[in-house]
Amino acid sequence: GCAALAGAFKAGNGGSLEFVHLSGNAIGDDGLGALGLAFREEGVLSNLRRLSLDDCGLTDGGVERLAENLRPRVAGSGPHARWTPLPTLYDLELSNDAVGRRGLWALSRAHIRGALPEIMDVTGGGRWLCAPYDVGAEPLEVAS
Repeated sequence: GCAALAGAFKAGNGGSLEFVHLSGNAIGDDGLGALGLAFREEGVLSNLRRLSLDDCGLTDGGVERLAENLRPRVAGSGPHARWTPLPTLYDLELSNDAVGRRGLWALSRAHIRGALPEIMDVTGGGRWLCAPYDVGAEPLEVAS
């Protein structure tokens, strides 16, 4: 399952992927946790633009753990010591998952602290849920 996929990502497979579509797979929060641990490794999926996790059985708790794993990291010293997991991720899809305000707040807080520098959309249930680039605002729940 997700542990094997995470292991493949950590081994360097998928470095050129721009889109990972896991929608409809019951990965749940534990599977997302395994993926999150892989995402935090330097260089893993560094070209990823879109991550589709629609209808994967995710909850606020799983998204909170994901947000924690996406925090910028420090490795060594020097001008390139700080790096960010999934630096090019633009779109995170969470439709038909049980992700609410707690999960969205976690993603917004992570973004404010430097995670997901390119993120523009977090979507779910056919609605635009969050615009984390608007750091002064709280997560929104508005119709698209």
